[in-house]
Amino acid sequence: MATHASALAVGYKLDEYLIGRLLGHGGFGLTYLAQDTNLNSLVAIKEFLPQEFAIRGPHSEVIPKSEFDADSYKWGLDRFKEEARALARFKHPNIVRVSRLLESNGTAYMVMDFEPGMTLSQYLKRYGATLEEDVLLGMFLPVLDGLEALHRLQLVHRDIKPSNIYVRAYGGPMLIDFGAVRQAIGAQSRNLTSLVTPGYAPIEQYSSDGRQGAWSDLYALGASIYYCMFGHAPADAARRSAALSDAGDDPYAVATERGRERYSKELLECVDWALQFRVRDRPQTAHEFREKLRTSPVKPHAIELPESLNEVPELQYGVMSAPTQPAATNRPQPTALLSGGVSAPGFSGGHARTDLMPGESTVVSLPTARGPDSLNPFIEGSSRQDATQVLRGPSPLQRLMAQIKRLKASALAALTAPQGTPNTQGPNTQGPNTLTSRLTQHLKEPRSVRILITAVVVLAVLTAILIYSRRVGNDKDLYAAAVSAGTAAAYQHYLDSCHGCAQRSDAQAAIAQLQKAGQVASLQSSFRDLLARKQLRAPADPSADGVLHELEALAPDDGHLAEDKAALVMALKEEEIRKPAVRRPVPIRRVSKAAVPRKTSSRPQPRVAAGFPAAGGAQPKLKYGPPPKYPSDAKGVSGWVDVEFNVNVDGSTSDMKVVASNPPGVFDDAALHAVHSWIFVPYTVNGERERKRVRMRIPFKP
Repeated sequence: MATHASALAVGYKLDEYLIGRLLGHGGFGLTYLAQDTNLNSLVAIKEFLPQEFAIRGPHSEVIPKSEFDADSYKWGLDRFKEEARALARFKHPNIVRVSRLLESNGTAYMVMDFEPGMTLSQYLKRYGATLEEDVLLGMFLPVLDGLEALHRLQLVHRDIKPSNIYVRAYGGPMLIDFGAVRQAIGAQSRNLTSLVTPGYAPIEQYSSDGRQGAWSDLYALGASIYYCMFGHAPADAARRSAALSDAGDDPYAVATERGRERYSKELLECVDWALQFRVRDRPQTAHEFREKLRTSPVKPHAIELPESLNEVPELQYGVMSAPTQPAATNRPQPTALLSGGVSAPGFSGGHARTDLMPGESTVVSLPTARGPDSLNPFIEGSSRQDATQVLRGPSPLQRLMAQIKRLKASALAALTAPQGTPNTQGPNTQGPNTLTSRLTQHLKEPRSVRILITAVVVLAVLTAILIYSRRVGNDKDLYAAAVSAGTAAAYQHYLDSCHGCAQRSDAQAAIAQLQKAGQVASLQSSFRDLLARKQLRAPADPSADGVLHELEALAPDDGHLAEDKAALVMALKEEEIRKPAVRRPVPIRRVSKAAVPRKTSSRPQPRVAAGFPAAGGAQPKLKYGPPPKYPSDAKGVSGWVDVEFNVNVDGSTSDMKVVASNPPGVFDDAALHAVHSWIFVPYTVNGERERKRVRMRIPFKP
């Protein structure tokens, strides 16, 4: 069991949660397995405790190491709480879900759903250093679905690597341990080891003010796929930068050359695309990278954890019980049948028996993970067995097969016994004791016919068992394929083809969610089309205002609603500005000849900051905007760059994009780096701050 000097003691009470064993720890916190005493369920709790700034006090409180570290500790704590609130907004199957945020002991605790499983790095260490292409696709396509949902809300993970991809026992992969706190503390302390994970971090993450976005996460995702293909991470971005700056060769080993004998060309090209050194050469969105990855000719296959290592003792015994102790409960426990022989001791009334005879069978009561109250999960470290651990009995299928064999043997014995043989089974078992014996007694058929009937019955039972097992296995494969495909058609195919349909409710819920997402996407496309055609509101039918109301009713929590509302308000204002003003008749005044016209002094027009066009009435004003740095390799060239970007409600900028430039590509990076640091006066509509899309031209002169 993992331990840590700063960990809370097992049994510590944190509100209604009882702290159990340590699941993991890093430089910024510790993660515990805990028990919700109200719901009697397991949760995972992450505690903010940065080893660089804070220590555990004598009364379990977390305190900064010194007064010089107090500001840094508070800065990181605020970022930790912001990360928890951001993750609580998600309900995506491939993003870790945060259900509660607690503040106690001078720090904060993030309560998450407990998911039995192991990290991808642990899986690779245990079951092989590399993965086949079908398993790679089954692992990373769902991860890209979660990344796309994350990026839609302008959030970036910043720390994707195999140890932060969690392989669940049920439900597929999941992204955990976001890097927002890592980036915040690293930027505050200027500690490079806090900022990056070598091999997975792109070059822009080596600087606290680097331009990070979806492309940064896709670089790390490509590095994770590279690790699963070749058993090691690609060349570090800092090393690549040093080699390229000296006009040397890129030390990155191209995937299309290394893996062409094992992986498809489409997969290898995707990996090389994501691992491009320059930002603009990489995929810019998770959607386009996922669609490119889906062109692989191999069908995705989900990872299945082995069932030989699938116990979480705390699910039965609680976080305060030893894994080898029986559950303290009065309910009857499942039983396992041990075959005869003296090699396995029996148990009776909780005490070992030594009086067993050879060939005698013993029924042993033991808390097994196969019982009705178990979930059969697996987590790292829970599969360790010692000499005191109880033995498992045969599986239900094995017990059924043994019962069929005994039935067949007793039937044959009854059929072959001579007439008048006394029954030795006891006073209450006179007469025929099997179904076949009763049938043959009534039919009065010869012995050969009775044997044939017995064989037919046994064969029919075995056939039914095999058909049932195959159907259950087919249902699992169909549902796993539907989860990997992630489409409504795939889930509908599962519902149409399944037999037991154990996941019927989940498939129906997934179909409803996907259909709703399709309707939302259709409405958003219609809204943008109507906005472009200036069909803003009634009497235009359809109108952008009407479609926006439908979208708000269908998906009130959609992240794009605020942006769409702001776009509609701006379009309405621009329409009002374009309307011709009504000219009123000017009354004729008689001016006396003695009247002398007075000279009017024109007020000077406000000057615009260098490099920016005059701002219109609806454009936010620049508050802080240092001019861009002229690139040293431009060699006296003049030019300009048109940049389009968002001005957020706090005045900061995001989602920068180069629309046009002259000469192309020369000043693009300098312009984007400049816009990244600009601060605007927040744009307001009716007294409320709104986000606005701005386009500006930035000139460059030597």
